[in-house]
Amino acid sequence: VKHKNHVDTIDDRVICLLITVVLLFHSYERARNMAVPYTRRRVGSIVHAKACFVTADAGSGRRYGSNGKSKLIVGTVVAVGSNCSKLRRQYLVKILLKVIFLTILVVSWTQNYESIQGLVVVDNTKNESSSVEVSVTTERKFDWSQVKSRLCRNGVPNTSLGETLFSLARKVLNSDYSTVEDVHNKKMVDTFYTGFFGAVGKTNIYLYMSQEGGNESMIYIPVWKCANNFIREWLQKRFKRVVVIRPEMVLSFLQARGRATTPCVVTAIRDPIFHFLSGYNEMEHRVWRHIVHPVSRPPPFYLERSFETENNRRQRFKEFVSNVLYDGFDKFGGLELEHVFPPSRILSGLSKLGLQLTTYLPSLVNLTSTWPHFLANAYPGLPSLQDTPDPASMGMHGSSLDEMGFYRAAKDVWAEQGDAARALCILHSFDYACWDDLPDGIPELCQDMYSEETFVDAIMNS
Repeated sequence: VKHKNHVDTIDDRVICLLITVVLLFHSYERARNMAVPYTRRRVGSIVHAKACFVTADAGSGRRYGSNGKSKLIVGTVVAVGSNCSKLRRQYLVKILLKVIFLTILVVSWTQNYESIQGLVVVDNTKNESSSVEVSVTTERKFDWSQVKSRLCRNGVPNTSLGETLFSLARKVLNSDYSTVEDVHNKKMVDTFYTGFFGAVGKTNIYLYMSQEGGNESMIYIPVWKCANNFIREWLQKRFKRVVVIRPEMVLSFLQARGRATTPCVVTAIRDPIFHFLSGYNEMEHRVWRHIVHPVSRPPPFYLERSFETENNRRQRFKEFVSNVLYDGFDKFGGLELEHVFPPSRILSGLSKLGLQLTTYLPSLVNLTSTWPHFLANAYPGLPSLQDTPDPASMGMHGSSLDEMGFYRAAKDVWAEQGDAARALCILHSFDYACWDDLPDGIPELCQDMYSEETFVDAIMNS
């Protein structure tokens, strides 16, 4: 009898099988020792026994009488004699009932035993097994519609919940965050969840306007570490009429040229957490290559961790996550921390400008073929996109080679599903709430986090 909160495992299947084997073996032994009659064939005659003899296996061809001498038997034992027949029938009924009961259990178990905590179980009808009070685990159902609608309203993150998310993520790391000042904390949250990618005053978006006489326009919003270099180079190679402009100037620019102020706005993204991991790798690569240098003193403490071994690199990434949550972004001066900022921040940035994202490419797989097709569907006013040469560099960064193993270390930490990974799930709640078309959906770990009572209460009652 299992504890009600335990989850079925393969060990339980073995136990069920052993129980069945023991019961059947017990029945067999009882049947062996039950006195039953036998017939003995002689040439030209059949001799009937007057007593019941102990029998062995029916197919052995040999039986032992009460006097201990072996007697040859041909075929199956036939019941002879009223007393012996009655005794045998009673026990056969008991055996039959046992077999029927076990058969029902086995059939029921094989039909209902669908999954064991995510482990795929292959149904093998050749195995005999039964189960007593087995807790059946069915495929999980994740429904966070109410929480989701509170996190993301009309396709825009509800950034008033940003401080709540930071607070929840800090608690997951089991650290004291009372030292983070409220004003400083608000600045951190606003910077993380709202805006565009690029230094203040240097953020650019890419505007394409249709030919003279047309009224249509299209805007590409860059997201760092989401094929931004490839897309930007591709647009500039394909279209001559691409304007590089700051986001806050785009509407006045269109108005001054008599264009519609509702342009088609597009972007490309990837899984939010792997975007964070890739962004971290980019930052580390630039520090390692001396492309950037920390300007704050002291710098974030994760930089003090050695990266000479795999374990050190994993610990370094965990400390980086803690730095992001606790230390304030001004400590990352010169390190281009924006590489790890969530893609959903552009949705908040567009909302502040009175713009809204029209559509987006949810995956960067096979980008050379998917991007032109996506763009043609998003904005039919574009000229033909056939025979557009791919950028020479394909938008590849040096960090893509992962020479020092920073990206691999970050992936390893995510695969551990520990506190750092759980904190990342909470930090990216807006992304999984607003980006509905991600091909891989919401990671199971994040589903668990978003289903926890602490998280639900904090979001719904904040």
